[in-house]
Amino acid sequence: MKNPAFEANREAIMNKNIILSLVAALILIFCGIALYKCNGGGGGGGKGLLKGAFNYSGKYPAPAIVSYTAKDGKTYKTWAFPGQVCILFNKGNTASVAKKLIESSKGKIIAQIPQAGIYWVSVTPGSEAGFISTVSQHPSVLNAFPNISIGGLQDVVDLGGATSLTPIIPSANSIIAQIDLDCDPASEDSNCKDISHLAAVRAIAEKNGQSVGSYDICTDTTEESLLNIGIGSISDFSFGLARLNDGALVKGQKLVVNLSMGPEFGNCSLPSPPPECNGVTEFDMLNQNGVYLAGIAQEMEALSDEALDNMLVVIASGNDGLDLTPVIAEIKVAFPRAWEHIIMAGAVDESGQVFTNFNYSSNGGDMLYKPGVGVTMPGTPGCLLDGTSFSAPQVSDEIAQILQKTPAAKTSDAKNQVIQKYCAGNASSCTGATCCSGNTCQGGFCQQCSENGQSCGSTPCCPGYTCQNGKCGIPCSVSSDCYSGCCNSGFCGAIGSCSAPCPGNANSECSTGCCKNNYCMDSAACKTTGGGTAEECSDWTPSCADGPCGSIRACSKCTFDASGSGTCQGWYETGDGVKFSCSDSKYNNGQVVQQMDCTAAASSLSNYCCPPPPP
Repeated sequence: MKNPAFEANREAIMNKNIILSLVAALILIFCGIALYKCNGGGGGGGKGLLKGAFNYSGKYPAPAIVSYTAKDGKTYKTWAFPGQVCILFNKGNTASVAKKLIESSKGKIIAQIPQAGIYWVSVTPGSEAGFISTVSQHPSVLNAFPNISIGGLQDVVDLGGATSLTPIIPSANSIIAQIDLDCDPASEDSNCKDISHLAAVRAIAEKNGQSVGSYDICTDTTEESLLNIGIGSISDFSFGLARLNDGALVKGQKLVVNLSMGPEFGNCSLPSPPPECNGVTEFDMLNQNGVYLAGIAQEMEALSDEALDNMLVVIASGNDGLDLTPVIAEIKVAFPRAWEHIIMAGAVDESGQVFTNFNYSSNGGDMLYKPGVGVTMPGTPGCLLDGTSFSAPQVSDEIAQILQKTPAAKTSDAKNQVIQKYCAGNASSCTGATCCSGNTCQGGFCQQCSENGQSCGSTPCCPGYTCQNGKCGIPCSVSSDCYSGCCNSGFCGAIGSCSAPCPGNANSECSTGCCKNNYCMDSAACKTTGGGTAEECSDWTPSCADGPCGSIRACSKCTFDASGSGTCQGWYETGDGVKFSCSDSKYNNGQVVQQMDCTAAASSLSNYCCPPPPP
């Protein structure tokens, strides 16, 4: 089974006279995904995205400031759970690779969604920075950061610490699912007394007749926070999102997830913040928003087309007065499939102007703005609410109405429809309006601009992108300044582009293998570039629970002379000693003259390990 992206890249590599063997990532992808359909997963009883997953159910430590140095070499402060780290792995890496790296770095996995490459890890409090620095050097790691906390009838389902992996089936016509905090107060307004954040958001979403399913992810901590705010865990949200999506697919109805919460900087918001908050900058806050969005987007990026087309996530942009343009630009580049199914909700004030005291974007089409200042909660004697938390449910309500009228539409189509409805086109006035995607507001009018990857010859780049070598993109250094994805040819790229050319920096920016002669390569081939023989095998991966194989692995063996002529053999090997060989690849002076083909071997392996049931 060939990976088209790899095959295209291999052709490009051969044209550069690079010696390449069977790439281990290709075989690992086959073993970990194609055969996963019949082995029932490993470690968990869930299906789909939750195969092999499990969640953390213990008490969390009280959040605090945690400093660390990210993969881009920059140092950040975050508001996070001490002693806990979140790791995002490149697509195609197996659970065994992740487990080996985490345990060898003195970490313990406390929650995981292997199909999405997301792991939450327990480390000794105070050692977070060292652990992150160690694992970030591994080429399979996209990003690693402290496990940030999130903050934000009643007919509420408690998902805090939930360990179940079964789908959550929505009630009839309940398109909107709200994941929120029932322990968080909605407002300090006296008319909002004893009203939770969850209840206020739900009331706004239901104002026009929608039926909202509410799910609470408030979590217990070992000690009380100094602030009167609710605290939630990203892992609880991630598991809730996957279960809700599975349930909507079972029910055969669309799903709009309202997420009116986000990363907090906790005690640093107090009138007299504690000493550890000294030095917290806007740069730190932007980074925290970036890794928060990257974790959500990575999970969505791992969904099947069917699941992704069935779901849309509305995310409140936050209330810190930050311009999220650079953050959103990187998310759009690193997670393009996921971004088509995400809407960031910003706020307008009473006069209809974008309220920049809350988070916003200067790039047209990045956000959809709804009233977020002085919003009246339905059914109250004048409870007034401020924040993008209360803009988001207005967006969710409108999207749900579109999907109810056109149930066959993809959720990405509904997103485009509602954004186009409110945006101002090229040359239109942007006073009191936001420009459409591909336009930016300059001098009171929307002017055309170029998005990522587009030419910047006569048209300026949109905010968040830079013109380099005639194209717009997000510039990055050799070590990569990207929240996720990788740095290719000086630009941030999507996860899938990590096997593209990389800078001549050994063991850098490759999803697997090592970097030689400016290209990511299989480690067996890397050891033979000067001539000789090298053999490499993947880790053993569980096969069918009741099959004869036990476990399987993939191997490659390459033999080259100094001129770059030689042969690479590839095969699958089972735990009971059976081998299934691929056809050899052959090279002459670094040029491929015969491609390796593992199609027949993969089919034979699958039939042997996981035989089809008798008719």
